[in-house]
Amino acid sequence: MTNVDTPATFAAMVTITGDADEARVDSGECVWAGAAHLVPGYVVSISAGSAATTATAPLRVESIETDPDNWTGTCTYSAYFEAIAANQRIYELWVSNNIPQPSFTADQLKDGPTYHLEGPVLDPIAE
Repeated sequence: MTNVDTPATFAAMVTITGDADEARVDSGECVWAGAAHLVPGYVVSISAGSAATTATAPLRVESIETDPDNWTGTCTYSAYFEAIAANQRIYELWVSNNIPQPSFTADQLKDGPTYHLEGPVLDPIAE
């Protein structure tokens, strides 16, 4: 029998929300012009800079509320990460190649951050 260190991990949930240019309740799909195209099951990543510190989770639809025009609307997704590598200095959330990756600390991540997608930028929402 060998003695293998088990890396410390923690669980966290990240919420992504924003006013989409296209909000489709039937498919769960939302599109932000020039930024993102999100659908349920899309894989989101959190990384501290290497494959060993990367965790992935599928997006889940929390809500899609269409505006009176039945085209635009507010979309809210969540991603639950079961095992994120602990004790890293900084983490980045990878949602789409077209979106700048926000950085945050482990404490911020453990608090369950909400990010507002507006155009091509994800911004933390102060809560």
